[in-house]
Amino acid sequence: MGRAAAASAAAFFMSFTAELALLPLAAAFAPTLPLMAVLVAPVMEEGAKRLCVAWFRLPWMPVGLGFGLLEGGFKVWQSGAWAGGIASVALHAALAGFAARHGVLRASLPLHAGFNATVIALELALNAPPEASALGMAMGLLLVSRRLPVDAGRRPA
Repeated sequence: MGRAAAASAAAFFMSFTAELALLPLAAAFAPTLPLMAVLVAPVMEEGAKRLCVAWFRLPWMPVGLGFGLLEGGFKVWQSGAWAGGIASVALHAALAGFAARHGVLRASLPLHAGFNATVIALELALNAPPEASALGMAMGLLLVSRRLPVDAGRRPA
């Protein structure tokens, strides 16, 4: 489990650092949060996970699940949003399932961007905290991803 933890941590910190570096550029556009959440974060996170899967020669699931645990833990620590933290774990485990089956750019990247866009749209439309909708959608994606035939050892080409 040591390599999987190292790969997950490396992916999390690479994507987190890249997102922070791009924040001033994204701030030039309005509104910043949706731009970061829908375009920048999914590309950085899925790209970092893909690099770490290849570098550490690991299956998608341990890297995705570890990444989700780190991101979810950070959300809970930052805001106390337990539902958001659990949603992060479920989402990244689901995305790992899709990536293992279809490859990161064909499945998990558009799913991640669409997930973030839908959570933001529901938050704006319902004027409600995003954690409940995020948790429900993430659990749904996790259930669907687990029903797919997944080759857990598949690595990106």
